[in-house]
Amino acid sequence: MNRTVREKLRVVFARNPPDAFSNCPRFPTLDATISCPFPGWTVEILKQIIDYLGYDIVPVVTTAPDGYVDWGTYVRFFI
Repeated sequence: MNRTVREKLRVVFARNPPDAFSNCPRFPTLDATISCPFPGWTVEILKQIIDYLGYDIVPVVTTAPDGYVDWGTYVRFFI
């Protein structure tokens, strides 16, 4: 898809292994790198789909501790 303006998609990222690992230097990390070889299996798949569609990701990072997410508090971001 060739677009001059890329669509943006807001995505909530939680520190919730194995979906998204927060032990990388930057969180969220969407691509595997030397400093972050395993960003998380959900993050890696999402990145491939978003690249294929030609969208940009606007990350919304949760403040919940690792492994605990109350998804109900993030509904307001998508309404």
